[in-house]
Amino acid sequence: MTYGGQIIHGCHPSFTPILLDCVRGRNDVSTDLLELCASRYFVNPDDNDWNRWSRHSKTTLIESTGGNADDRDTSLAVLRDYMAKQCTAFVAVGGRWWSSVPGRAGVPREFERAKAAGVPCFILGGFGGASQTYVQENPDWAEDLNNGLSRKENEELSRTTNFALAAGRIASQLQILSSSTGEQGFNGMSGM
Repeated sequence: MTYGGQIIHGCHPSFTPILLDCVRGRNDVSTDLLELCASRYFVNPDDNDWNRWSRHSKTTLIESTGGNADDRDTSLAVLRDYMAKQCTAFVAVGGRWWSSVPGRAGVPREFERAKAAGVPCFILGGFGGASQTYVQENPDWAEDLNNGLSRKENEELSRTTNFALAAGRIASQLQILSSSTGEQGFNGMSGM
């Protein structure tokens, strides 16, 4: 955010409060720094949290289409497609479901969508979860990340457990990428 980027996040309850605190702690009161996206399957637009969040961020409620509106997986696919189209960089941190229901693991699906679209990708596996398991179980994960880092640098970044170091490295690399492309900042999708 400090470097001119925007975060697009899928309203995961473990990370949304942290992102909102970051936005609230800034001097400017722009709601353009953070976009919180949720599927109607999970969020009622009259919910108190949803209304409160809209004071500090852009909130986008995604309607589930193409299938049964009560279908959790279809709803998540529609949400992920929306976020993937909005982002210009992808960062994976944590994630769930890998061991019990791999087909539901959002991080790998979001990562593969971003990677296929040529979006710069960063995977922070050192913090555990599906991000870590994905790195461990997929030897080619670091191919074609389009982030300007070498394979060795990506592997080191994927193992770090120092969040400040990881965030600084990614922000620095996004600055380098944006100056080489002439873009003003990045819209980064966070995979959780």
